[in-house]
Amino acid sequence: MELAGEEPDIIIGCAGGGSNLAGIAFPFLKKKITEKKPYRIIAVEPAACPSLTQGEFRYDFGDTARPHPC
Repeated sequence: MELAGEEPDIIIGCAGGGSNLAGIAFPFLKKKITEKKPYRIIAVEPAACPSLTQGEFRYDFGDTARPHPC
């Protein structure tokens, strides 16, 4: 964005295990906080497995295949 001389209005990223939300949004979050940029940051998840909006509230191992047995 910087090379193109542009600023985004909206940043959208997938949230959940192995998400890209943090990687794409964190640089913009810093600017939103420190420079008061008017970015809109949206986390999305698939309707087929809505683990954030309809899942169980519990510790997440980050791996839906189960934690390592060691």
